[in-house]
Amino acid sequence: MNDTVVRKRVRLAPAQRCELILDAALTEFSAHGYAAARIEDIARRAGLSKAGVYAHYASKDAIFEALFNRLLSSPAAEPSGELRDQADLEAAVERFLDRVYARLGDPALAAIFRLLISEGSRMPEFMRAWRSGVLWPHLHAHEPLLARLQAGRIGESIELAYSPMLHALMRHLVFGDGLDEIATAPIRRAHRRLLLALLGDAVR
Repeated sequence: MNDTVVRKRVRLAPAQRCELILDAALTEFSAHGYAAARIEDIARRAGLSKAGVYAHYASKDAIFEALFNRLLSSPAAEPSGELRDQADLEAAVERFLDRVYARLGDPALAAIFRLLISEGSRMPEFMRAWRSGVLWPHLHAHEPLLARLQAGRIGESIELAYSPMLHALMRHLVFGDGLDEIATAPIRRAHRRLLLALLGDAVR
């Protein structure tokens, strides 16, 4: 009787392979920069062949774009009813902040923003197109509060709705400040006050 154990190669689903590739690419881009990172190194880190990477992504640019798009997972549907009173408004703001600060706790977000800071200036056309064609349309589609803000005092400067969270992220990248729930609690409280002040007219 042959006691040799034959190990079958596990075939991953395409979505799983894509996740492996993107995780490996983020590590390689962060370690070496976008220009110096190589597809073969990304493939090796992902445990795939170079052809296996190209089966899912046509180029390094496509991988880079997919990394940014992965940040935009759709949140749970937000109730779109009228803000009838202050209680409705406060509940809507809390749900918005829950989503924003849950994402802030994801280490991949800090890694992506670090990459954005170091590499974004080298590909300004891509970054402008991604911001206007992907990022903001996605946020508007999934965050009803943003539409209310844009219709009110904040106007076109809708980025201000995220400014306290982004401030916390920059402090983390520059000074090493924590991004856990306790560390970000003061900024979240200030963020809540800002949104309630900007949205106060919505219930009047």
